[in-house]
Amino acid sequence: MVELTHVTRFARLMATSVRKSVSRVDFPEREEIAGEAGAAYLPDKAPESLEDFLKSGVDEAENAQDELEGLRSGREGMRGESAYATPSQLRALCFAPSVKALSAPEIPVPMAGLVVAESLWTLAAPILLGGKVEVGATVASIRRSERGTEVTVRGAVFDDGGLVYAEETLYIAKKLTGEPREWGERLPFGGFDLRRRRGVNSLGRLDVGNRPAVAEREFTVADSRLWARYTGDVNPIHMSSAAARVFGFRRAILHGAAVEAWAMDRLGLDGTARCWGQAKFRAPALLPARLELIDMGRASSDSRASSDSRDFAVLDGKSGRDLVHLSYGGAGLERYSKGGDRPSGRIVLPRQNGRTSSSVLARGMALAAATADPRLAERVKSAEPWREGYRAAMTDLSRVDAPSRGSEAARAGLAWLTKGLHFADGRRIGEARAVEVRGGPWKVSGSREPRRELSLELNGRDYRGRSLLALLDAWHRRGFIRRGAYDALAEVIDDPGILDLEGWTFACLGASAALSPAPSLLAWGADVAAPVRAGQEKNSALIDAAKSGAGTLILPPAPLDVVRAPEAVAGWIAALDGRIAIVDTLYAPGAKFLLAEAGADVVESLVTRARPDTALAWYGSPTDAYVLSEPPKAHFGRGPAASALAAYAKARGLGPSRVDGVYPGYIAVQGPNYAAAKRIGRWRATVEREAGRTVSYNVGPLSTTRSVLVSRPLRAAYGGLRRLGMAPLPAAASAELMAALLAWDLKNPRAAAESDTFLTDKAIDCGLFSCPYEPNGLMAFAVALGADKALKRAWVPKRG
Repeated sequence: MVELTHVTRFARLMATSVRKSVSRVDFPEREEIAGEAGAAYLPDKAPESLEDFLKSGVDEAENAQDELEGLRSGREGMRGESAYATPSQLRALCFAPSVKALSAPEIPVPMAGLVVAESLWTLAAPILLGGKVEVGATVASIRRSERGTEVTVRGAVFDDGGLVYAEETLYIAKKLTGEPREWGERLPFGGFDLRRRRGVNSLGRLDVGNRPAVAEREFTVADSRLWARYTGDVNPIHMSSAAARVFGFRRAILHGAAVEAWAMDRLGLDGTARCWGQAKFRAPALLPARLELIDMGRASSDSRASSDSRDFAVLDGKSGRDLVHLSYGGAGLERYSKGGDRPSGRIVLPRQNGRTSSSVLARGMALAAATADPRLAERVKSAEPWREGYRAAMTDLSRVDAPSRGSEAARAGLAWLTKGLHFADGRRIGEARAVEVRGGPWKVSGSREPRRELSLELNGRDYRGRSLLALLDAWHRRGFIRRGAYDALAEVIDDPGILDLEGWTFACLGASAALSPAPSLLAWGADVAAPVRAGQEKNSALIDAAKSGAGTLILPPAPLDVVRAPEAVAGWIAALDGRIAIVDTLYAPGAKFLLAEAGADVVESLVTRARPDTALAWYGSPTDAYVLSEPPKAHFGRGPAASALAAYAKARGLGPSRVDGVYPGYIAVQGPNYAAAKRIGRWRATVEREAGRTVSYNVGPLSTTRSVLVSRPLRAAYGGLRRLGMAPLPAAASAELMAALLAWDLKNPRAAAESDTFLTDKAIDCGLFSCPYEPNGLMAFAVALGADKALKRAWVPKRG
């Protein structure tokens, strides 16, 4: 909570502002105005409120990346606990005397109307925490024009009588205009503008090109409260949208000083060495806000600082608008300037007018794959907007990039990806190289005997042996699974030795996913390597599965992430014992899924280069588009629900489930990023199969995963499908079946090698391939049919 003393102080300031507004105070008559000064105590460590503010928005993946960098290079992380006052602490120290100076009766500007426009500061020498310093502030100049009234405040910190920190802050009251008039000395503001230095894009904003973010963070009103608690700046425009609207802002705005404190923290400006900086606040960050810190490169010669300064910009992540311009220099920035804390191996999205755009990536790879077919390429180009046009374009592409047509389109799409997508250090992902991860793995082994039997638990009944075979036969006759899936699973039931996977090491990307084969593989006695993503290492499900199984779970010395460190993931996997099989069951929402699959492709490419006998496996989705030679059923479903579906399809004109031989499986709610992400794995499978590598690609069933059960629309849709006889499977049952198909593929590598339809041969599609109607329209009907399920409280099972 915000301190009561801060609120009381702010109330007094507002009262002073009201008196100034009523009395219309004129410019000072004296040449100088007495400033505010006094002693201040620097605690022996950073205040808890400041630490909470700086840490609250840092995700676990970012902390894990710092830990990984240490393991790779043997160096200590950049941001440790400092014994010195940081520049942001010293700026906060000057805030209270600055406010008092601005509140002096001689200053003709009410505090309530002032906002920070620019600032300059210099830390001349490090200041140890745990002692007393002298802090002062005074108004140095006032200028009035038709643009408003500008007030400059000069702050200073003295240690043992010597000046160690100085700052100048320009405030502006835009509504307080008048005839041009000046008081005090003219200070060097107005010249710092990155738009002028670096140019603008087509929207008139700072042109950041395709530069990646040095750091990203989501800010909320809770962060504003933390900053207010730390500094005493309790202006309600930072914590209340209602108060912000009174002053012309649509929502509550983040403190400008808080934005700069975050930037300085991420750049390692910790007060241990001489440094300086300047900031220009162009626009406020409306809360909630996703901000990106962009490195613009070395400062130009017109900068106030020397040649070792660097320019930075803070962008609004949603719009790409430049909100704050920054420039920092000095010895305090040396570690960053040498690459000590800049992201390197992280994959980043391309930008369009400052804003990161997954559509640029998705459309670009689709267009590259379609190049050999001019008419298709034109359809991809004309799909505007891409979010609405992608389904038709990607369905048409499925005809061109089908394995039966060879791998030319797949190769072209992947080639574009390797050139069009970059790491944060500017390298193309095609220039990736495996990176060694230091430190030994952590292993967890089970003590049970390997389970050599395929089994499913459905509706409270345990299926195995003959009962499971009968169930699979019924599914096949109903069109719930393809013939290839039935044959392969029947063979596993008949020959449990297929589940003996000794000699293989399964590197599971997405090992904690609901459909991951890891628990089944561990129960069967296999070795499973899990490059666990940051945040998931605390989930004990995998460890519990290992302890209760017969295999060995292998974990890295630090969390690994295929987006933030795919080169390290590849280096770690390539160093594993045994023959490697990389299994991709990754999933993430939105553009994160597209980046995850791009990262997985980097890993697969690097590992297969280092270990040529590596096998690759993916799980496909029934809500994708495929070439299917098998026609759908003329009559689909059962009972009254089937009759209702037929009537609905006729009334609404539902599209067919085959368009010139292509099954158009896309569902609009999944979006274009999902479609593009899934296509990366399909292309890689097509290319590697043609090159003679062992590949496994199987379409998995609709499953009641956690992400489905917490979504009311999806619960309704799945409930409706169940009434049509297309019941989605429990996640654990789906995972067991898919793991069995994976094992069969590894024991029968020629099956995929000799089939041009290997993508769908063993599909467990829950009947979607047999339905005469395209899935997007079918799902709309299913939502209505199962609407009552959306009203019931979801029960979310635990995995493991």
